[in-house]
Amino acid sequence: MTRPMDKPPGVVRDPDASAAAWSAAHGWRALADALPALVSAVDRECVYRFVNRAYTEWFGEPVESIVGRAMRDVIGADAFAVVRPHLDAALAGETVRFEATLPYRVGGTRRVLGTYSPERAADGRVIGVFVLVHDITAHREAERALRERGREFETYFALPHVGKVQADPRTRRFVRVNPRFCEIAGYSEQELIGMDVAALTHPDDRARDAELYGPFARGEVPEYHTEKRYLRRDGSIIWVRVYAGLIRDEDGLPSRTIAAVQEITAEKEADARLRSSEEAHRLLVQLHDETRAIADPSRVTELIVQRVGAHFGVTRCSYGEIDGSGEFVTVRGDHVDGVGSLSGQYRLAAFGDPILEVVRAGTTLVITDVDRDPRIESSEVRTAYRDIQMQAVLCVPLVKDGRFVALFALHHDRPRQWSRDDVALVEQIAERTWYAVENARTQASLRESRDALRRLNAELSDADRRKDQFIAVLAHELRNPLAPVRYAVEVLRLRGPDQPELDRARATIERQVQQMARLLDDLLDVARVGQGKLQMQRAPLPLHAAISMAVETSMPAITSHQHELRVCLPDPDVVVDGDSARLTQVFANLLNNAARYTPVRGQIALESEVVDDEPGGVRARITVRDNGVGLQPDQIGPIFSAFSQVESSRGGGGLGLGLSLARAILTLHDGTIEAHSAGPGAGSAFVVTLPCHSASTEQAVLRPTTARSVRGRRVLVVDDNRDAADSLVALLALEGHEAMAAYDGHSAIRCAIEMRPDAVLLDIGLPDIGGDQVARQLRERFGSRLRIVAISGWGQERDRLRALEAGCDAHLTKPADLDALRAFLKTAP
Repeated sequence: MTRPMDKPPGVVRDPDASAAAWSAAHGWRALADALPALVSAVDRECVYRFVNRAYTEWFGEPVESIVGRAMRDVIGADAFAVVRPHLDAALAGETVRFEATLPYRVGGTRRVLGTYSPERAADGRVIGVFVLVHDITAHREAERALRERGREFETYFALPHVGKVQADPRTRRFVRVNPRFCEIAGYSEQELIGMDVAALTHPDDRARDAELYGPFARGEVPEYHTEKRYLRRDGSIIWVRVYAGLIRDEDGLPSRTIAAVQEITAEKEADARLRSSEEAHRLLVQLHDETRAIADPSRVTELIVQRVGAHFGVTRCSYGEIDGSGEFVTVRGDHVDGVGSLSGQYRLAAFGDPILEVVRAGTTLVITDVDRDPRIESSEVRTAYRDIQMQAVLCVPLVKDGRFVALFALHHDRPRQWSRDDVALVEQIAERTWYAVENARTQASLRESRDALRRLNAELSDADRRKDQFIAVLAHELRNPLAPVRYAVEVLRLRGPDQPELDRARATIERQVQQMARLLDDLLDVARVGQGKLQMQRAPLPLHAAISMAVETSMPAITSHQHELRVCLPDPDVVVDGDSARLTQVFANLLNNAARYTPVRGQIALESEVVDDEPGGVRARITVRDNGVGLQPDQIGPIFSAFSQVESSRGGGGLGLGLSLARAILTLHDGTIEAHSAGPGAGSAFVVTLPCHSASTEQAVLRPTTARSVRGRRVLVVDDNRDAADSLVALLALEGHEAMAAYDGHSAIRCAIEMRPDAVLLDIGLPDIGGDQVARQLRERFGSRLRIVAISGWGQERDRLRALEAGCDAHLTKPADLDALRAFLKTAP
């Protein structure tokens, strides 16, 4: 049972293979359109992917209306039922040739000769079928009529359009001929009577003809039927088909042969063209299949000239490329058979000016015999042709965009006739070769580009990794000196006298330390954004709480510039799903920017509203305005890029990170931020939108508690920075704790054994053994009762996780927040 071809089970389309199979379709469409046969290609579902012009003439439809339709729809269900088994066989991998009568939907019932060849992908899978169909209705009808006339040959001499003869079977000499036979043979009736049949037969066919005629003349077989060549009086050669029968005498012995002779030269030439077209088709398919995946232009050229040279049986086949000047041709490899190779570079003028004029005009050059071609007038040029054993030439020039770019040539060391089919096929092959070579160059270039891109990506990844590493090291190195400064300022606050000037100095130092710590945090946050590691702790959050904390954080910068701040807080029931610390950071950055870029005694406003006409539902809109220096139109977009700062007229300070981080944080909150300005001197406005949360708004914002009253604890401070360790010990002592300092890992372990502390404030980067190893040893010795907090200049997420894995209860970055330290000590047993 055959499978239905409209939807074969298990068939999966392979669009990449299909596209690759027909990417060179324009390279041989002209040849396919020139063929009188129906040429097409169908996929595994028997849907047309290509048809030639004969299809449009046969079915009366344009190509675009046939391609893409099922074969059943185009040729008709009855005709499809006849060819379906042959399609099945071709899709199974067989090349099928058959003759059948097809009742076409259009064009009536026809007798056809079909060839179905499987189309294969690079991996050998059959992805479709190439179809070649010849209409042989007339041919078969003529044969049938001729056989009928042979059976009724008693009246053959009354039929003037067929050559008729009688001959003596013993001597094979003509005894009677009709006028038509005289026309066929090219002799008069008088010349033919008495002539031996063998004398008219072509010398190359005489032996075979005698073998067939002998048994017939002896009466051993009833009829004689052959196709052979006649050598006419004028020297021309024609093909004839001969049907002969015997007339017997009274004794039953052969007395006469009677024959009908039909000239079939045109039919033979058509058959030869058909065979040639089939071979050409196979050659084009083979060249396409073998070269489409090759990315080496030299290998493409080598393969094509070898296949084409062998196909035509020439002594040399070559492909040469013309240089930019148009004066030289370079042959990088050729196919040779008994002659020398022409690989190398040659001056085109050496082939003669008339020849050069032909090829530069893009006209195919056909030379059957160099010695007789009038275009080769110079004996010097003719000698040059003879020296390289080039007696016959078929050369196709390739002109692209008006420039002479290449030559595809066949050479033969003897005179040779080139047929029109030869010329047409070589012209197609020349085009195909040029496209295949260019495609190979493109593939090679793409491969080089991909390799270069991979190298560049690797270099960029390495540079990005080194940048992140540098930022982490920079933050660590800058945090270390900030810690003792912060601790010393706190000591001065606790022990110093209440003097306004000293209080202002301490406040200034503390603000600058906080600013430096914030800049370091921003640097690390930028690295986290680039790595996709910026973490959010989102929870239902009253928006007014985050804004209030941001205002409190930014007030020192605002008051120092004597700005007027107007704040319109959202209602307490406006809740967002957000990270309190991160949203506070966003609004604080916007307020700090407004303070920095607004002249002294400027005006800053923070406004909020809820809008329900925004895409995505109800959203909170918060706008921070100032009457500062404003923005140029071309500054609004880049201002949100990391490390991007506008001209100095906008103010000074900062690393250009705040707005970049604000946008990244808001994106993670499904929010947006936009900048607006009427121009320089007209102030700026930054608009933030956040989706409102639908949950209850009664939850309060958790604020960090300040632990000022803490029962005295035994605290071990471990830090290789002696200033940081000693200042922190002094601060802890002032707050009622028993504190001791250790400056390396081994000392820390010894001091802990002697002191048996309640808490350890542990620097991770120590000079002898790492802080994580110290934490593990302390945890093994003292168990869970000992509270350990890591205090480190390394503040990335992996540093925090490594500290927790080593046994630390918490991780703080330098300079540590003193309120956080107090809260931690309060939890110690």
